[in-house]
Amino acid sequence: MAEQIGGASSFDRDGVSGSRFSIRTPSGGIPIGPATLSGAYQTQQQSVTPEALGFHPDFIQFLQERGISLDDLKQTDSSYNVGIASHLPRGILPAFMKSVLRPESVRISYGRSKGKVTTPFGQSFSQDEIMRGIGDQGRVLTGLFGDNAPVARMDYQEHGPDSYDLSGGLSVPLEWGDLEGYVERKRRPSLEEGRKDSDEAGVRVRIPFQEGGIVSLT
Repeated sequence: MAEQIGGASSFDRDGVSGSRFSIRTPSGGIPIGPATLSGAYQTQQQSVTPEALGFHPDFIQFLQERGISLDDLKQTDSSYNVGIASHLPRGILPAFMKSVLRPESVRISYGRSKGKVTTPFGQSFSQDEIMRGIGDQGRVLTGLFGDNAPVARMDYQEHGPDSYDLSGGLSVPLEWGDLEGYVERKRRPSLEEGRKDSDEAGVRVRIPFQEGGIVSLT
């Protein structure tokens, strides 16, 4: 069965009408040399009549008699994101540095979402948010441990103004699995405090089992 990477549709039922359109790269991305490109775009437009919003016909007529007209609730949303991931060749660093750090991959992403709502009374509200991200992974102390060296990772994702996820970890390969120490911080806007932080740190144990599955204990 072919993978669906986009589509378009329209709807009009019970006072709600609109259209949708979306397109994205295949799930594995698009190879470009040593890198892989991925992305997605989607947009939606929707209108809702005052009756569908629950305004009683008598109330609508009452307003009209006083020169106040109610329009449809109109909403438009659009978003896109693009990312690139690359597995780095082993010879990217000088020989004297490879014994300490050997980067393996890097990921960069960028996106934007926009939305606008116009109420039946003509008031408009809009939002415009930018999303950015970067992450990398590499082996440390390869001069001592070779291909069994610990794996260090870092990931940062920004979701909008004063909102982000930051995480990092160091994974040590063992005979029966991996042992990873990690730290995570999440920040979100808060109406009461201005912002709200959530911190977590701990140790994870990953144990492979039959048919390629993994048991993860935190």
